[in-house]
Amino acid sequence: MNAFEELVPNRRITDFMGSVMVEQLLDLAIAGADDFAPTSVGNGGGGTVSPYIRASLLLRDLGEWRSELETRFAAVLDDTVRELRLSDIVQRRSRD
Repeated sequence: MNAFEELVPNRRITDFMGSVMVEQLLDLAIAGADDFAPTSVGNGGGGTVSPYIRASLLLRDLGEWRSELETRFAAVLDDTVRELRLSDIVQRRSRD
């Protein structure tokens, strides 16, 4: 089977953030546009991926939103893992 012949597992969570939070996160992203950095692969060893294969940027500083986002994601994590039939995910402590 070709990996691209089927849709990848996905889950839509209605009203996960709400329009106000989405707007404020978008404002944060726009204000911090210069702070986005290319992502890496692996366990923090700094492995890079060719941008022709994968273009991905990351904003590490979520400011006041970090705690709220962690809480929201933690609240749906178990159901999401079960629904998508994923392996258990070990949560790391947040980087403050």
